[in-house]
Amino acid sequence: SNVADAAGNVIAANSQVNFTASSAGAFTVGKIFQFGKNRIGVAYTARVNAAGATNPANYSFSPGLNITSIEMQANGQTAILTTGADVPTSTSYTVGISNVTSSTGGALEGSSFPLTTAATPVINISELQANAADLNSQTVSVIGQVYMPVGSRGGTPSGYIQDGSGRGVNLFGGSTQAAVNTVGNVVQVTGTVELFFTTVEITGYTVNLLAERQPALAPRVVTVPEANSPLFEGTFIEVTGPISQKVTEGVGGAVNYVVSGGGAFVTLRVDNDLGINANNFTVGETVTGRGAGGQFQSTFQINVGLPTDFRKAGDCAGDSVPPFPSSAAGPGGDRLVTVTFSEPVERASAEVSANYQVAVTGDPGRTLSVERATADGASVTLRLGGNLEFGTSYTVTVSNVRDLCENTVAPNSTVTFVSGAG
Repeated sequence: SNVADAAGNVIAANSQVNFTASSAGAFTVGKIFQFGKNRIGVAYTARVNAAGATNPANYSFSPGLNITSIEMQANGQTAILTTGADVPTSTSYTVGISNVTSSTGGALEGSSFPLTTAATPVINISELQANAADLNSQTVSVIGQVYMPVGSRGGTPSGYIQDGSGRGVNLFGGSTQAAVNTVGNVVQVTGTVELFFTTVEITGYTVNLLAERQPALAPRVVTVPEANSPLFEGTFIEVTGPISQKVTEGVGGAVNYVVSGGGAFVTLRVDNDLGINANNFTVGETVTGRGAGGQFQSTFQINVGLPTDFRKAGDCAGDSVPPFPSSAAGPGGDRLVTVTFSEPVERASAEVSANYQVAVTGDPGRTLSVERATADGASVTLRLGGNLEFGTSYTVTVSNVRDLCENTVAPNSTVTFVSGAG
């Protein structure tokens, strides 16, 4: 009643509209898929509470499947389950899931979900990368998720997938197949291993689409010195640093931005076909780039695969995604806990000790006070008021922390870890 529009027309008295209440923050499982020879991916339709999503007791398989550990992918939506033995081929499972809530406390809709495994054996991409020389010219089959579409950079099709082992590999040549040209697709790829200098490629491949448009992988945020490593060949990584050199190749080539940090350098290779205006970036500016790690001759580089994967640091256009704690770790007998976020966080909010709580998982009354928080990019080191107990599970609860674009973490976001050896 009594509400008027901009012209002064008043609503009819006691006007009514009906609605049906839905579950607050309700979400479900978008897809469960094989994610390597001994990995299962569970993709939720919302970011979830890691404490519940990484608890093996909250998952059951029929027929039985032994789950030894669970890791939350940095996108906050994909749980990666590791099995005690290779996943059987051509097997249909019913997967029961319970006690998993969204990061905002929403309830999971549904309690059982289907999974069908691949018809043929696969290897983990981490095995392929570790044994590339021995597997050269051999036929392999892998399962991975597209993080760089094969047609995104023009020219000869060339893209990247990554699996539950956390490693990626280049798909090169042939035609632009739709299944590997969309970010988020989970595919089984069978083809020939080829070494192009230090780049590990799968060529002459066939593709079987297993799951379409799943939550996109998040890159592993690393420092410039860390990016200088063959350990990230083919893997989705991100660095931030000032441009120390800018080298423009010829027509149809790329712009190579050399960024520095920690006494090291890495090249962000931006193909001209991405349509990124090189005039917008100058030496001395700090940029963030993500893509496929690798080595070119004697230097390391990151091949940028999408226009949105290269920008000035702090450029917030279109960034409305809040950060979230993706992992935590701390040794028993020590007072330090390192919390890693999905992206760099703002020091002003990340270094407020009151924004963190540390408690024994399952016994929230047993807490350790947080005396100090020190932020460095995507990592925050907490100094506690007492020592961690070795082998004990702890839950870190985070609120009020913002990213560099002032997006705030969901209230009471949690991440769980078991204190390890010092």
